[in-house]
Parts: sequence; structure tokens; C-alpha cells
Amino acid sequence: MKKLTIAALLVALACAPSVVRAETSGGRRESGGDVQTRQPAGPAPAKSSRSEAADYAAREAAAPTLADFAGGSGGGIYIGSGALVIVLLVVIIVLLV
Repeated sequence: MKKLTIAALLVALACAPSVVRAETSGGRRESGGDVQTRQPAGPAPAKSSRSEAADYAAREAAAPTLADFAGGSGGGIYIGSGALVIVLLVVIIVLLV
């Protein structure tokens, strides 16, 4: 039974690319002039008042040392979940063998 299940799964996975590439029997209809092209909508320009700009200028003048900020100097090592999964799989395989 196990071999039959594996064989059915392999056949299904082998046929998947041909199913994805299958075309309909209706054929494609290409019309050159009927298609209207529209530009994608972009974000509206931000509306800022003069008091807002003056507020930002006052904050910037109050803390001139912020211009020297260099982020990311902590030197930490970050391991993603994918790397962690691979390390765990290797450890499990080594323990089982």
C-alpha cells in the first residue's frame, strides 16, 4: 500500500507542470486596438503646512549631534529561521546516524 501511495504521488507531481501549461480550447483572441492602457495610481503628494516644516527645522536645530548617527554598529550576528531549520536538521541526522 505504501508503494502504491508513493507511486501515485510521483505521478501526480510529474504531471503538475503539464497541467499548469495546459491551454483552453477556445484559443487566444489578440486585439491590438481594444486594450486601453492606464497608468497605475500613485500615492497622492503629501500636504505639509508651514508650521510642520518649522517644527521639523526647530527639532533639527535643537539636536545637531543626530547628524552623526551611524546605525548598525552593534556588530550582532543575526540568524534567520531558514538557517536555524537547516542546523537543526543536520543535528538530528547526526544524532540518528
